[in-house]
Amino acid sequence: RDFSMSSITWTRDALLADPVSLGTTAWRVVEAQHRVSTMQLVDPSRNVRVAAAWGLRGTMAEGSKAGRELLLQLEHNADQPVGMLQRGAWLLAKGRLPEAVEAYRKAVDWDPNSAALHHELAVVLSMAGEHDAALDHLEEAVRLEPRNAEFHYKLALAWNERGALDSVVASLEKAVELEPGHARAWYNLGLARNARNDVSGAISALSRAEAADRNLLFGLGSRRE
Repeated sequence: RDFSMSSITWTRDALLADPVSLGTTAWRVVEAQHRVSTMQLVDPSRNVRVAAAWGLRGTMAEGSKAGRELLLQLEHNADQPVGMLQRGAWLLAKGRLPEAVEAYRKAVDWDPNSAALHHELAVVLSMAGEHDAALDHLEEAVRLEPRNAEFHYKLALAWNERGALDSVVASLEKAVELEPGHARAWYNLGLARNARNDVSGAISALSRAEAADRNLLFGLGSRRE
């Protein structure tokens, strides 16, 4: 079973396209949020319109009033690391991956001490197939924030791209140590332990994953069928 970063790291856009991973109730909530955002595009308040356009950035028409206002705000904030990160996220939502990678790189160049920026850059680098660079930035994120469970989880997925199973297990074990309720980390730890023929350890980890989020295992099981 492949448990690479690209196959199991879910973005909000991916969730919108996959109701199985959410469950019926959560999917209805997302649909309702989408309808509300659509209505807010014509709100009298500019701030409300821009926020709604950002939420719908993947499908937002750039020539619309709200779309133009969003682009102006992105341009205004693009001289700061977080603003450049937002520009990268907008480019990513538009399917312009190479440009998005460059925007994320620039954000990290401007603020190399931000673990969160290194993490975000690593995710888009993985999407672009630059797995070695993604690993480097995740290692830096962990160095900067060693108690962030999500960073250790993503580092494990990056190690998997290298086929470094021992490092995968070590990173996942650190992730669940820091965040015992991290269902995806437990699930992948079960897979990794099974790959090392540690059957009892795998069963234990998968049991913890199910206890943390039963819906997660149901969604992943449905995808395999």
